[in-house]
Amino acid sequence: MLKNKLSKAFSHITESRDTIYGQGQTNINYSQYSMGGGEYIGYALVAILVVLITGYIFYRSLLLSLIFSPLAFMYPVIKKGEIIEKRRQELRLQFKDMLYYLSTALSVGKSIESGFNDALSALKGIYGDEKVYIVREVEVILTKIELNKPLEEILSDFANRSGIDDIKSFAKVYSICYRKGGNVIDIIGSTATVIREKIEIEQELQNIVSAKRLEKNILFVTPIALVLLLSVFEGGYLDILYTTVQGRIVMTCAILLMLLGYYISKKIMDIRV
Repeated sequence: MLKNKLSKAFSHITESRDTIYGQGQTNINYSQYSMGGGEYIGYALVAILVVLITGYIFYRSLLLSLIFSPLAFMYPVIKKGEIIEKRRQELRLQFKDMLYYLSTALSVGKSIESGFNDALSALKGIYGDEKVYIVREVEVILTKIELNKPLEEILSDFANRSGIDDIKSFAKVYSICYRKGGNVIDIIGSTATVIREKIEIEQELQNIVSAKRLEKNILFVTPIALVLLLSVFEGGYLDILYTTVQGRIVMTCAILLMLLGYYISKKIMDIRV
């Protein structure tokens, strides 16, 4: 009887630790994202529909639209990359909040471990009980500290999983201070302030170009809408583009130039500090 109870208790502890260390929702590798089958099919179907409609508008041929439809299966791959980047950006902004509370705690003379405890309480106050990325990560850090794991190793693991340069810089600074000695608390506090200010500057720049992103999307859709309107109200005006080889080439070049313009504008607006 006692043996069974001990076995159940140990199983419960193991399950709890598994949840903390990656069997559950924590220890996320932010450079990877596993897209479910339903999610993949959903994005692919939407992309196929868009390609078919756009192809028919520019070629007025269902056969040509179907020929180009396999290109739609590139969209789930692109979307996966966007989800990974969005998740990193969310973590990065949340990391900025964590740095603020950590540096505040360090500035009043608290140890870095106590600073993480204070930061966790403050972050829960901001985000509530919602398990946002940074709350999970700080909980993991504190749990591993209780298990006597070196903080240098803990931060290094977090930095490697995040794939974010600012978190890597923070972990590297702590590692250097830990190995070489020095006033760890003052150096970490100063580093946290510098990184936090850098993230805030980049956030301000992103807010400035947010309106331009809307303009970029409008400009991308405008040629499609224009061709559609001319096809509906002035059908004969564009017949030469649909009935000749030269017309097909012109339409193909138009699509390629639209995609090239979208790609270039997206790169221009991807501002990094």
